[in-house]
Amino acid sequence: MRLVITGKNGQLGSALRMLLDQEGLAEHYGVTHVDYLGREDLDLTDKKQVLDHPIFSQMDSDTVLLNAAAFTAVDHAETDPAAALAGNEDIPANLAAVCATTGAFLIHVSTDYVFPAGSPGHRTSPWQAHDQIGPSSLYGESKARGERAVRASGARAAIARTAWVYSGDTLPEHKDFVSTMAAKARAGQPAIVVDDQVGSPTYAIDLAHGLLMLAHQPQPGTVHIVGSGQASWYELARAVYDALGANPDELIKPVPSHAYSQLAIRPQYSVLGTDTWRAAGHPDLPHWTHGLKRALAGDSQVHLEGK
Repeated sequence: MRLVITGKNGQLGSALRMLLDQEGLAEHYGVTHVDYLGREDLDLTDKKQVLDHPIFSQMDSDTVLLNAAAFTAVDHAETDPAAALAGNEDIPANLAAVCATTGAFLIHVSTDYVFPAGSPGHRTSPWQAHDQIGPSSLYGESKARGERAVRASGARAAIARTAWVYSGDTLPEHKDFVSTMAAKARAGQPAIVVDDQVGSPTYAIDLAHGLLMLAHQPQPGTVHIVGSGQASWYELARAVYDALGANPDELIKPVPSHAYSQLAIRPQYSVLGTDTWRAAGHPDLPHWTHGLKRALAGDSQVHLEGK
């Protein structure tokens, strides 16, 4: 299988490169050749550039195009919706168009933000891939439009939703919630963290592993690829402080969402269920607490079945 990865310098793109650079892993995933593309290589929002680029135009039915490029600034989307739509609707639409032309299989990464934000306690069961979406933020709307563009393209494609991605000390150049909490914990600094938003914390290395499993056995449709278990941001922060020897009881203050000012509405309950992922024959990713330990240790190893 030839693999083409966009967004090579982002958190997910970096995690994918880290795995594929490890001895024997590319072979394990059935990857015989891989091309990486970043912003410096071309403008993915420009359809003509995408259709004319030699890497894309040379794709065929044995190619998997994994789109890790996206606009991820959730609050910025509220004030610059055009940028959010360019990154989250135009890019997947353009990539889907070239896949429809060449026969390549597209894996497009989406998010829990496509589901309604709701209110505390309004939902207690995980969102499954078949559940109706209804984003409550401009960021979520831009991602939902990207999903619709992929489905309408006629390309062979899978939409892989994920959530609450962190990499901690494994990819220190990428700042995320875990790395922010870790820096505070190591400095003995207090933190104020919301305790009424619950989701699926996902270690970037485990997510990359899941996406490469999907690339190895591509199946059209929508799947959720997230760490097992669920947690609130407060519970996740406490786990970081505990792991690093800082006292969360003394240093972390829980607050409700309305006490923490943010432009974009955050989902109150966005735990993603993995029914379609398991039905496709894939094992669930490790529990988020297992991923957290590895993230804080800078451990990029993955568990490979049968090894």
